[in-house]
Amino acid sequence: MNLMKIRRMLNSYGLYVSKRAESTFLFLVLIVVIVTILLSWQMHGIRPRALCMSDVNLKSQSLNRSGIHVIPSVPEKRSWFENLEKEEEDLFNPYLSECVDVKAPGDLGTLLTCIHDAKKDLMVSAHLKNKGGWEPENVEAMYEMHKRFPGLVLVDLGCNIGVFTLPAAKMGMEVVAVDSMLSSLQLLQRSLFINGLSCHVTLIHNALYRKQMQMRVALDPSNVGASKVVEILEFRRHKIHPSQLVDAVCLDDLMPLVKGKTVFLKVDLENNERALLECADQFFKYVNVKVLLIEWMYYRHNEKDSRFIKNFLLKHHMVPTWGIDIDREIDVSASSNWPDNVFWMKRG
Repeated sequence: MNLMKIRRMLNSYGLYVSKRAESTFLFLVLIVVIVTILLSWQMHGIRPRALCMSDVNLKSQSLNRSGIHVIPSVPEKRSWFENLEKEEEDLFNPYLSECVDVKAPGDLGTLLTCIHDAKKDLMVSAHLKNKGGWEPENVEAMYEMHKRFPGLVLVDLGCNIGVFTLPAAKMGMEVVAVDSMLSSLQLLQRSLFINGLSCHVTLIHNALYRKQMQMRVALDPSNVGASKVVEILEFRRHKIHPSQLVDAVCLDDLMPLVKGKTVFLKVDLENNERALLECADQFFKYVNVKVLLIEWMYYRHNEKDSRFIKNFLLKHHMVPTWGIDIDREIDVSASSNWPDNVFWMKRG
């Protein structure tokens, strides 16, 4: 039925509809339809490509200028590993990789997670395959924090293959996931695509350090998640394969991605946590870091770095706690006896 017929029908009942009123009516109907569609997408966790945060960040010129390397949210069809040495291909080829079911926290079911060769990566990948999880108590803590703060954003520094990133995306959280290992990011990229979660996560291929510079990835094939980044000795630069090079940025450089938001910050940088915080004042000033999960095993007997990290976080109104209970503070002076992973929470 066209507009003319509608107008004639209304006129037959003694209702005169002007063209202006007709336009207003149609505009309101259009608004209602759009709002209804958006609410439906929100209820079902659907995000249209035009509103896909990961794609928006990928195309951001300001991020590119600051040295942040966002990779596509959806795997490319061509072979991304073509520059790897032959002996590395079997370990890092995402299309040859195995994907296993990993239990998500709460009632979220399972997530198909693509892993490195579990016979070579003996820690995270092997645990995910054989035990169905890695650090489940810490992932559960993130789940509980999300329930307390529904708008919580995960910033996953040292994301590896997505132990925290995947369940966070499943919860509907926005995620910024950063790692120096492109191979791990590509596996995570594939996992996100398989589970329909690509739009929730911005994947970034960078190291995190005290300043912007090019660094070398020191690979640990038996524990890929423990691979480190180290400064390059200039006299050895010519011996470094391009696949081992990565650009480092500061945590402050990531601030525009989450400015003004409430964040769960997870840090696992293999003894580079102090270097990270040396360039993080702006991030902690303009981002509401509600909780920080930091690997502590390297700092139990490193008094100098331990003191710096503790003083930095205390300055930013954060306190170490048992789990995510703000009322159960850990004795700051006893950090040599702290557990492998420590939560810091912001007061207020």
